[in-house]
Amino acid sequence: MSGGCLSPASRIRIAADVHRHSTSDDDSGCVLEEYAWVPSGIKPDMIHMYFACLPEDKIPFVNSIGEEWRARQLQYQLPPQDSDVRYCAKLSAEEEFELAQFEASRKRECLGRGTVEQLPYDNKRRHCHQCKGPLCEGNLAVSAERLGRDVHWHPQCFVCTDCSNLLVDLIYFKHGADVFCGRHHAEQIKPRCARCDEASFSFLYPALAKGNEVYLKSGIFMRFCCAALH
Repeated sequence: MSGGCLSPASRIRIAADVHRHSTSDDDSGCVLEEYAWVPSGIKPDMIHMYFACLPEDKIPFVNSIGEEWRARQLQYQLPPQDSDVRYCAKLSAEEEFELAQFEASRKRECLGRGTVEQLPYDNKRRHCHQCKGPLCEGNLAVSAERLGRDVHWHPQCFVCTDCSNLLVDLIYFKHGADVFCGRHHAEQIKPRCARCDEASFSFLYPALAKGNEVYLKSGIFMRFCCAALH
């Protein structure tokens, strides 16, 4: 098969293999310009190895379906209305204050970015936090500082606990012993209106503000949010 017939994923895997066995100290990384985003703090060879672990349609090549997927997920996983009053339809002064407190608390206590690292050859047995499968020495893994340095994931397993989407740009929010995307982390704490897609910051319905699933599933919350509250 000629080089021109290779799929993008095949080219990444070949590049990763070449870099893995290369003795060159050249870390200029010019080839990385083909990606719309790359993990920070690691060398080009590890970046190639990291992307080789992901599904081909999730690799953010510039002007690719992977870049389009990333753009959609940034909007979906990190809804701006969860953090900025300018993206909310109409909030009272009390709700604006609650939103500001909510956002500050999440950033301070829950927000993090996964770190890509190469596991050392130390004869330790490690397992993926998501799939529970083994993590092999020398392979890449993702860690999340807020869950502790001994917790790791396969790169393809670093997903939201709720929606199972790859965590875009490795951005996660900790809740309990799990990681979530921003959207579903917020929904662990606040109910979200199915009509306007905003979380509830109202003091008028405290039961709803605790995430009462009965209201969400019955549609009562949606009517309160979009009619009574606004």
